[in-house]
Amino acid sequence: MVKVKRWSRTDSTEQEAYCSEADCAACNQPLHSGQVLLALGLSWHVYCFKCSECGAVLHGEYMSHDGKPLCLRDYNEKHGVKCYECHKFIAGKVLQAGGYKFHPTCARCSRCGLHFGDGEEMYMQGDEIWHPSCEHSRTTENIAPSAKSATLSSRNEPKYQSAFGQHLTYMYLLPEAEQTYLRHPITNPKEPNAPQFHVPQGPIKIRKSRLSMLKTGMQRLSTFFFDSVVF
Repeated sequence: MVKVKRWSRTDSTEQEAYCSEADCAACNQPLHSGQVLLALGLSWHVYCFKCSECGAVLHGEYMSHDGKPLCLRDYNEKHGVKCYECHKFIAGKVLQAGGYKFHPTCARCSRCGLHFGDGEEMYMQGDEIWHPSCEHSRTTENIAPSAKSATLSSRNEPKYQSAFGQHLTYMYLLPEAEQTYLRHPITNPKEPNAPQFHVPQGPIKIRKSRLSMLKTGMQRLSTFFFDSVVF
């Protein structure tokens, strides 16, 4: 039986961390038949690797939090980051300034229309964000306000009321989705005997046998006529 070494912090517990590779990490049942799924550094039955929140079987991409697998939907609902501009969940890079989080492509200067990069200064006031160099410029007319901006303006509530002033932008990367992998089945100690199948006769052999039968019939007919002829 093959043994693998799991993660451990001290040498005293390393020997206890050995486990059989033929056990499912969820149900602790043998993995001697069927496909084996590899995820989170462990082996699972393909039907045992499930979201720890909704219980859906996970195939392909998944997220993990505190060592527990989660489907993308539940991960976003519990730990996801939403863009303040488009209100959609962010995957990958996040641009943050003044406590607000954006997609890098959603944070645009309301006066020049250009995006903000990492480490740039950003002014926030009312419903606008702009570069320091655009301070004396007017709001660009061709930049359509977002739905939320219109809603907030109709309620007389400034969009960036809690972050008035000058802020420094910075970017960081969110955890990426992980991928499950399928491993070849672990073979049983006793392999079953290969089943025996009847192999039908090939078409060439069938033609030859029919031809030989035809020749035999013709020979018998010729012999019959030959014997019946009176000389």
